[in-house]
Amino acid sequence: CIVFSDGGRILGLGDLGAWGMGIPMGKLDLYTVCGGFNPQRSVPVIIDAGICGPDKNTDRLSIREDALYTGMKQGRKLCSSPSGTSVNEAYYGQKSLIQEFMKAATDVFGPRVLLQFEDFNSNDAFPLLAEYRDKFVTYNDDIQGTAAV
Repeated sequence: CIVFSDGGRILGLGDLGAWGMGIPMGKLDLYTVCGGFNPQRSVPVIIDAGICGPDKNTDRLSIREDALYTGMKQGRKLCSSPSGTSVNEAYYGQKSLIQEFMKAATDVFGPRVLLQFEDFNSNDAFPLLAEYRDKFVTYNDDIQGTAAV
């Protein structure tokens, strides 16, 4: 199981970018303790595709300017989707970072590896799930898990 996030929409906190790494780690901790997952067969991943400015996190922090921030020090490259929403340009088209990541994960771990999207911005989460749900074993907890509750 690979839980991956871009830290773009962490509940109650907003866009934390690479500082959102604790989210996939914590999710896998839950799966290990509560679901019996083998921790040696799980991988937390943060997709570093930039970070938005202070207006996109709850405390209005200038995260990318922080000396301790380990992520890319550039903003997310946003573009308009066909439906007119603002989406991350790196996730769509022929050079899709997400597609490249998911293909690499299945090449390394096999076609049955579970690839879980976690805390992506909703404008990205819905179209990404729609794009990949029939191509990979994938799940979005924020969309499908919330719907199940």
